[in-house]
Formats: sequence, structure tokens, C-alpha cells
Amino acid sequence: MAELLNLSADARAGFALVVIGVMFLLFLRETYPPEVTAIGGAATLLATGVLPYDAAVEVLSNPAPWTIAAMFIVMGALVRTGALAWFTRMAEARADTNPAMAIGLLMAFVVVASAFVNNTPVGLGDPYELDALAPFHNHLSMQAGAYQNSTWVIGVAKA
Repeated sequence: MAELLNLSADARAGFALVVIGVMFLLFLRETYPPEVTAIGGAATLLATGVLPYDAAVEVLSNPAPWTIAAMFIVMGALVRTGALAWFTRMAEARADTNPAMAIGLLMAFVVVASAFVNNTPVGLGDPYELDALAPFHNHLSMQAGAYQNSTWVIGVAKA
């Protein structure tokens, strides 16, 4: 694939840092959805030749990024279908009558769920704040995860 920019190694590194900086600002400002920002940054590096096509193909042939993507899909499904909200309501109801059982159920759920979902912090906070803050925390961690994964892919491809 032809390079759009013919830059030295130092200039390519600087350009990559600028792209990552712009991505970070876009993640913070929430100008676009996190997946759009992450894919846009990777596409920019690919189009300019800073990220070689062969390196990107090599990274994407690794099952690790796909496993992470699948975890995001499962976590999003748990949130959007209401399964996580249902479990939260169940834990809150048990906590009033039997706190030890509620903690045990929560621990069991976390042990099982941690094998399938990412580390999204949608924990069991104050019941009055939970409904307002859980989607915010989920969205924030999804953005952070997208940023983390995109920088990891770029870092691995550059290595």
C-alpha cells in the first residue's frame, strides 16, 4: 500500500502521537461515539502509511482484539436488555432482608460474569443514584476501553 505521507521514522512517531492526542480529546469531549473515534484514528494511521497495512492485518489476525470486542458486545447486551438492571434490583431487594445472601449472590455473579464481560464499572451504588449514574459509568468505561484498545492495537502494530 502506498504511503500518503513520506515521513521519517521520528516524524511518523510524532504524527502518531498527534493522532492519539486528537483521539483522546475526542473521547473526552464525546464529539463522536467512541467506536467512531477509535476507528477514525486507526483509519487515519492506515491511510497515511504511519501504520503499515501488513502490521494491521497481523494484529487483527490475533484473537485477542476480537475477544475484547466480543466482551464489549456482551456487556452492551446486558445493559440494553435490562439484565444488569434486573440483577441490581434483585440484589437490592435481598440486601434489605438478608445482606449476607445478597453479598454472596453478588460475588457469585461477578465470578461468573467476569469470564464473559469487560471491566465496566456499573457497580451497585446508592439506589437513588444507580439509575442515573450506571449508564454514565458504562458509557465512560466503554469510551476508555475503546481508547485503550485502539492505542494497544497501534502500539502492537508499531512494535
